[in-house]
Amino acid sequence: ISEASIEIRAGAWPQAERTLRDSFADLEKRGDYTYSSTLVAMLAIVLVSKGEHAAARETLDEARRMTASDDVINFIFTGFAEGLMLARESRFTEAESVGRQAVELADRIDFCFGRPLAHSYFAETLALAGKPDEAVRHTATALGILEGKGDVMLATRVRERLAAVGIQVPEQVA
Repeated sequence: ISEASIEIRAGAWPQAERTLRDSFADLEKRGDYTYSSTLVAMLAIVLVSKGEHAAARETLDEARRMTASDDVINFIFTGFAEGLMLARESRFTEAESVGRQAVELADRIDFCFGRPLAHSYFAETLALAGKPDEAVRHTATALGILEGKGDVMLATRVRERLAAVGIQVPEQVA
């Protein structure tokens, strides 16, 4: 999980996908399913980020089947990934609902990887849905968390990703 998190921070999507798939296969081979659902949920994020929506949908379904009812981070990961995927399919009402739920869950925990990702993916969802003002607020929240924690690499990726969908990204938030 840590190696894939670094690759995600770097925007190295093919490497992150390979790491997650290899890690999952390794755990399966050993019969260790402790982190399998989280690996699959993270793979869904990677596939959505790469625009591979058919594979992402299957992976989201698999992650939900594997996730324990109290595994909040997986619900956050699958929620914001699905929200963005739905927005890219122009299913904006569903996208906003799913993405907002992911953000609400993320805001209940202090996980400096999940929270800013939830806000940044939701910002992208909102931008695609034609809600730029709210998108900017979620962008500022994501960047505030990342800059406050010193996560320069992920902050850079978030800025690049959101600028690409037309969000006016604040220069420095924290």
